[in-house]
Amino acid sequence: MSGAVFFLVLVQAADPAADLLKREWAAVEEMARRPDLKSALQGLARSKDADLAWWAGAALAELEAREQAGKAWREPLRVTFTAKERGASEVFREILGFARPSPPPVDVIEEDRPVTVAFKETPYFQALDEVSLQAGVVLARGAGGRRQMVRADPSHGPRQYRSSFAVSTVQLARKTDVTFREDPDSQLHLQLLLRVDPTVRMVDTEGECVIVLARDDTGHSLLKEGSTPGVRIRSGEGEAALQLVLGLPPPEARRISLLRGTVSITLARKTEEIEFGNLGKAPEQVRESGGVKAVLKSIERSGDEIRVEIELSAKERLPWPDADNILLDDGEGRPFQRAGSSMSSSASGATYRLTFRDRDGVGEARRLQVSVVSETYPRKVFFELRDFVMR
Repeated sequence: MSGAVFFLVLVQAADPAADLLKREWAAVEEMARRPDLKSALQGLARSKDADLAWWAGAALAELEAREQAGKAWREPLRVTFTAKERGASEVFREILGFARPSPPPVDVIEEDRPVTVAFKETPYFQALDEVSLQAGVVLARGAGGRRQMVRADPSHGPRQYRSSFAVSTVQLARKTDVTFREDPDSQLHLQLLLRVDPTVRMVDTEGECVIVLARDDTGHSLLKEGSTPGVRIRSGEGEAALQLVLGLPPPEARRISLLRGTVSITLARKTEEIEFGNLGKAPEQVRESGGVKAVLKSIERSGDEIRVEIELSAKERLPWPDADNILLDDGEGRPFQRAGSSMSSSASGATYRLTFRDRDGVGEARRLQVSVVSETYPRKVFFELRDFVMR
């Protein structure tokens, strides 16, 4: 290490406040790996300087997430590869392969536009979004875990790719409520989408979103008193939909220049992996792991479909898995296509009825796997978006 670089590192370590204000997200990412700075960050997060408190809070949230996750911590998913004039579906599938060894099939639309990309340590969702923008499609989730290319105009609003999360703009619209007795009330309705890396498992519990700053390009605050953002968790898709209501800016404003907020969600720290074999040879199979009891009630084939019924129970209340966390394969890791599912649950248990369908190249059904979350931890995600154009 050269003398100049070593001196810079010493200065940054000695004055984390100045480092946060100068380098912002770069400093946040570095301090998240420094447990020795936790006490200093806790103090800075209570600062009367709003900017300093914000950046210190972001660094503290990342540091605490690493501590609470323990062995479940996963480094953010990054993509490195190049493609020149290759079909979008092929490139999508290669990116999806960075998340899992056997990526889901991608259903191609009539026009599979060629794309050219050069990714180097690019955030996972940023890579997917780049292909979507070039191809003029949205990669949607289809039946049985498949992905479908849908012809659409991808959102061009501001986005953030940090840690294992992406926050993107879905829609910004002006809404006016008119009544006979009161003056019209106009508001800005902003829809955002939080996406979680596939290597991190989000739990289907209540989430919370807090907007700490919303400002237009004239310096006017857009925070609306009494407005609470709505959060809808879609754990099976690894997403959370955020619904924000902001105040109306003055006529001369042209954009929302800065929006800062946090989203509090719950992530899995420990899972119980339950596996059934010898399918069809026993009328009923029972497995137990980590306080979770699983009963395979039935499995039967009808034509090219396989119907499965399974029950889960536990003494303690657990976040029951969705159908995406129940897999049927041929014992060699080649999964059957999920064709349909239903679920009924209570505090003490859940019952699933699933239908799987044959897939080319898949052998006989030999293994059923169920993944149940048995331990969780809270996760606060800081996000900052700039320059929403108001048309």
